[in-house]
Amino acid sequence: MIRFLNSEKLLRFAEVKAENAKLKQIIEENARHDSENAELKSRVRELKARLALLES
Repeated sequence: MIRFLNSEKLLRFAEVKAENAKLKQIIEENARHDSENAELKSRVRELKARLALLES
């Protein structure tokens, strides 16, 4: 019975570890997307400023 419980806990631990790895990957992807979005927003502001100068 104890071995069965230990194997269940080991299985659950492996599942949690795998889920944590997936979550870390998602967090890293989100950080990359956040960085890219910030760069693109900055570029949009620059282009809007240039357009405003051209239109005046």
